[in-house]
Amino acid sequence: MINDVPIKHTYNGNSLTRNWDFTFPIATTDGTDIFLYKTTVDDENNILSVELIVANYNVDVAGRFVTYPTIVSELPLLTSNEKITLIRLEPLSQESDWRNKGPFNAETMEAALDKLTMICQQLSEAEGRALKVSVTYGGDIDLTFPPPEAGKIIGWNPGGTALENKDNPNVYRYIYFIIPEPYLTEGTDKIGKIRLDFAGTITQVKADVSTPPTGQSILIDINKNGTSIWNTHQENRLEVGIGQNYGAQLTFDTTAIALENYLTIDIDRVGSTVPGGKLVVRVKVRTA
Repeated sequence: MINDVPIKHTYNGNSLTRNWDFTFPIATTDGTDIFLYKTTVDDENNILSVELIVANYNVDVAGRFVTYPTIVSELPLLTSNEKITLIRLEPLSQESDWRNKGPFNAETMEAALDKLTMICQQLSEAEGRALKVSVTYGGDIDLTFPPPEAGKIIGWNPGGTALENKDNPNVYRYIYFIIPEPYLTEGTDKIGKIRLDFAGTITQVKADVSTPPTGQSILIDINKNGTSIWNTHQENRLEVGIGQNYGAQLTFDTTAIALENYLTIDIDRVGSTVPGGKLVVRVKVRTA
């Protein structure tokens, strides 16, 4: 008899444990239907790698645990940035051979049915991790993935009937200029060069000040490789209005930036009565 139980267990490493229990039934006498995967994650639990473990482990069928890594392997114990998954994977086969009018062995029959039940549980576990549409959806669609293409995302085609590779329009990087002066002063190249390690398109620039200007607005210029991104239309430079803490601009003469380009910031004007203070400028870039 096979109960409805999980067919896998995942454990977190702790630099102490090497024996990992399993509670699911198996069909073999040597544990060869148990597969091990090691997952490495960063400090924020983002997956860095997944590796099928093919050596340096031992399955204790009677004790119902797996040892990894074995002592003789001299491999280090799993750390808190590593996880181990034990999963039962049965070959999709039926090995009993029943002959017409031959002898009937109930234990052999049950073993064969148990193995088929294990296979069904295995397929159910895999199906639970698969993409699928709602049972109520009646459309004719193709969920086959297109061939992988670097830098692309998966999306629906214009007809909504199949998946295709698409450009990713919403991957953004941000560049910050921070000028902590409590009373802003005019000047060029206020904090030095910020050299870029990515390429993309400037889509927005925002400015925030802790102390708003009075008398006149703050006027800010951003330069790419020494030339203003508003080189033709200086009237579009980033501005924080009188009595305001915030300003934004979506219009530029130059938007394209390339790897190893550099940006600098100028303060072309400050408030005439209160200059404004503690400026933060954010440049939003859609990456190529």
